[in-house]
Amino acid sequence: MVAVQIENVEHVLENWLGDMAVFVVNKQIAVAEVDLMNPSKESLNYLVDLIETKCLVKMMDPSKVAQVKNDLKKAIETPVPLEKEAVMALNKKIRAYLRKKFGDVAVHTMNTQKKKLGIEDIRSPLEYLKLASEIHSILSDMVDDDLAREVYDGMVNIIEDAAKEEA
Repeated sequence: MVAVQIENVEHVLENWLGDMAVFVVNKQIAVAEVDLMNPSKESLNYLVDLIETKCLVKMMDPSKVAQVKNDLKKAIETPVPLEKEAVMALNKKIRAYLRKKFGDVAVHTMNTQKKKLGIEDIRSPLEYLKLASEIHSILSDMVDDDLAREVYDGMVNIIEDAAKEEA
């Protein structure tokens, strides 16, 4: 069984990098020689530092690196899962849906809007309806109403399916 802090690190990094996050985390865990079941505070901090230097600074806009590192620090300091399993699965489905439509910029937009709306620690799938509305508003202003409505409807379908599964 993997320590919850490591799962939290994977989750945070997946929010920013998508599916490649698990590969990045696994590689840096091996380099840092982190005990998967009982990691020390020092090894977790080293893991975050490695992720920053070996990955984040090479892949991301420098202005976002500090934000991701702060999220990773929170992940290693939190001894419980950051989100419920069902919400993590929903988050992944919505990211995949948005990524298909808009590429990796969608993940950044989604994370930014979650923070802006104060819904970073989502506990219920229905809380994502606020996010869907906000993304609809952004797309209406940025692109057009038809595309905004299509994306909104797609997100709502994913959210409602997740809410039914959770019930």
